[in-house]
Amino acid sequence: MTHKKTVFISCGQWSEEEKQLGKDICELVKANRPDLDAYFAENQSTTESLSSNILNALYRAAAFICVMHKRGSVTASDGSQRTRASVWIEQEIAILAFMQHVLNRPVPVFLFQEKGISLEGIRSLLQLNPYTFEKREDVLERLRARLSIDPIDAIRPFTVEIFRDKDALIKIDVKNTGKKRLKNLSFWVNLPKLFVDRPIEMRHFIDTQRSTETHYCIWPVGLHISGQVVSLEPGRKTDLPFNLSYFLQGKNLTEDVLNTEFTVEVICDSEDQIDFRFFIRDAITSVS
Repeated sequence: MTHKKTVFISCGQWSEEEKQLGKDICELVKANRPDLDAYFAENQSTTESLSSNILNALYRAAAFICVMHKRGSVTASDGSQRTRASVWIEQEIAILAFMQHVLNRPVPVFLFQEKGISLEGIRSLLQLNPYTFEKREDVLERLRARLSIDPIDAIRPFTVEIFRDKDALIKIDVKNTGKKRLKNLSFWVNLPKLFVDRPIEMRHFIDTQRSTETHYCIWPVGLHISGQVVSLEPGRKTDLPFNLSYFLQGKNLTEDVLNTEFTVEVICDSEDQIDFRFFIRDAITSVS
């Protein structure tokens, strides 16, 4: 089963109307892109829910839909006034900017800004090309049109799948989701060392140069044995999947283990390296 990507929806929640708009956007995404999950955080009021839900969802987002509503005016020392948006949403945009410019994780942004909101903070340095709206219907109509012409995967010519085969083994593979052939494609899986019980047996599949103090970087077995990289036609996958079940056998799947991160690094001739980040929980729940 393919692991669905998540669209992070950031929308005001001061009023019932704003909350309903966020829910309507979720339904719109699901209706127009059934291959995607929509995440809209409601009533996240504790530190635990912030870290385990909102930040994780934002970190894993394949796309970011943001609706900024007015939150009042402030007067500067020179007497000029500025109309501000939600502080929460401004912070989420800043986190997204860090992900894109520092972590090199490009994420498509759909930004809707209520008419009259001032341009300030980190938004003044980013080219977000916001769409200005006055009524909630403007947002839904514009978003419906954009979802039909702006595919979420447009900037990612390949994706990572997590699936379970007939032998109930959890496997990871790379699929060409673009429109052109991918040449010289390679991928590695970075697993926490605590999952690797038999590192000596696995030494032939461990890339020591890419491994770190906490993670082993492991080649998919088929790629290592064949000694070759892969070329993929559109719609095809490598068919040399990485077996995650091997490392989960005998593990006590505690909450800490389920929330442990692993990454899949993918690179080919025509693209920069893209890191796909998952949690062990993703692998377990995506195939259940």
